[in-house]
Parts: sequence; C-alpha cells; structure tokens
Amino acid sequence: MNNDFGNENMLAKDLTSILLPKLSFFTWYQIWNIPSFQFLRDISQADENWDLDSDTLGSTFNKYLEQKSGTQWLVTFPEVNIYTEKSSKLEQIMGEKYYLPHLENVLYPRYSGFANCIGGLYKTTFKVLYDISIIYYHKDQSGNIVFQGPSLLAAFGLCESDITAVIYIRSKLLNRIPLRRDRMEKWLERRWVKKDKQIKIMKEQALKRIAQ
Repeated sequence: MNNDFGNENMLAKDLTSILLPKLSFFTWYQIWNIPSFQFLRDISQADENWDLDSDTLGSTFNKYLEQKSGTQWLVTFPEVNIYTEKSSKLEQIMGEKYYLPHLENVLYPRYSGFANCIGGLYKTTFKVLYDISIIYYHKDQSGNIVFQGPSLLAAFGLCESDITAVIYIRSKLLNRIPLRRDRMEKWLERRWVKKDKQIKIMKEQALKRIAQ
C-alpha cells in the first residue's frame, strides 16, 4: 500500500538526492521496520491465520498513522509462508480436499492479515494498493535455468551468484476493494488465481528471452 502525506520529501535537485519512501511491514500482529523481540515471539506463538480484534486493530493502525509523514509504503504478505515446491504440493493436496483453486506458482493467501490491513487503512490517506509479483531465476552448474528465490546471502550480494529478478506490478484503488469479509476473500482468491497465471507467463517469457 502507498501513501503520500505530501510531496515535499520527493523534491530533489538530482537523482542522488531523492529521498526514498519509508518502508514498513504489517505481519504477525504489528507494524514494524526492524524485527523486535516481541515480533519474533509473535511468530513463534501465533497461528498463520492470526487476526486482530477491532480494538487492537484500531490502536495498531492509529498509532502508525499518527506518527507518519512523507511518502510511506506499507507491505503485507498474504501468503504468509515462503514458497517452496514442498509447501506448494502440500497446499495443492489440501486445496483438492476443500475444492480450492489449483495454484502452481503461488501459495494460497491467508485472509485475516490482509483483511486487517485493508480495514486499518480504509478511508485514510492511503489510497492505492500495489500488487507485486516477482520471479527470480539463475543458471545452475549445468547451465539449466532454475526459478528460485535467492538465499539471504545472495540477496545481500555476499556470495557469487548471478540472479535475475523480474517484477510485475498492478495497482488497485483501496476504496474499490470490498470491505465485507466474504466478498473480500473472494476478491483476493480471484486475484491470486490471476497472479498464479501471471507468474507462469513471466516464467515463459523469461525462458524465451534467454533462448534468443
């Protein structure tokens, strides 16, 4: 989600003096910039379908909105878990049991945290939701293309590995997302089905570019 509390921080004489937007994350009960002990404790104790009650939701987001200025980005991860082939196969098995859409490139989204985020930002200065899809790929020792996210060391450039990232972004006005829980869940599920197809297309396009 993006919010511009005024464009004074975005003015710059040249590219070297542009101030980057401030980045925060909404996961596991709270909004944070740097993981704290409480955050790590919440991860270890909380269910993946965690949900905030209305009072806690209000205090969490009000405190965040009151102290912010400039351009803000608030990031949330509906999938909760990191995608792996193993986790994908397990979810596909569960999906068949409960008649859920078949997803191959993403994990099924969790609704509670996303609903909390939309509810906490609705009718505030946050206006736009950006849906970001990312694929990573590299060549293995045999020269084969491997679609896999980088390790933490590779992400910080601390190991010798050439990784290509392709990013696809869609935007949606926040007030166009349904607030009623059942409609929001259906909307997010449909979005994730489209995201699954989009990532498949991104992989196919990447393979075509490499083959040229």
